[in-house]
Amino acid sequence: MNEMRFAMIVEIELARIRSELLPELWDAETEAMFLKSIKSALNGMQVTEGPLTAAQYSELDARITEEAFKLY
Repeated sequence: MNEMRFAMIVEIELARIRSELLPELWDAETEAMFLKSIKSALNGMQVTEGPLTAAQYSELDARITEEAFKLY
């Protein structure tokens, strides 16, 4: 996956997670944890060009959750 696509997916996922949490729970430490989780999750995936498929979103979400629990 190219760097631009990687960065775009990371930003989209970070915004999605931020929108799902209560604002008072979001701080710099939480953002850093999820940013690291998203990057780790994406590094282990085979993502092709074009929009992510439903299966890829599901896999990414599961991987992010797994990585976040490792860091938390």
